Amino acid sequence: MSISENIETNSPLGVAIFAILGTVAQLERDILIERVKNGLANAKAKGVKFGRAKTHDSELIRTRYKNGVTYREIPETTLNKLIIEI
Repeated sequence: MSISENIETNSPLGVAIFAILGTVAQLERDILIERVKNGLANAKAKGVKFGRAKTHDSELIRTRYKNGVTYREIPETTLNKLIIEI
C-alpha cells in the first residue's frame, strides 16, 4: 500500500485498512511524544536550562517596583544603572 493508492472506504476491507493506518499513525505520534518528554526530563536532570536567557536582573526590577518606580520607568532606570555598573 502506498500514498498514491486509493483506499476504498465503501468496503469493509478498505475501512479496516484505513483504521489500521490511523492507529499506526497515532502510535508513532505517541511514541514521539514519549521520547521528547523523556529527553526533556533527562536534560533537566543533567542541569540544562530551558527557555530564553535572561537579559535583565529580575531582583533589581522587583526591588525598583517595590520602591515605587513604575513599570514604564523601570527600563530607563535599570538600563542607566547597568551602564554605570559596567
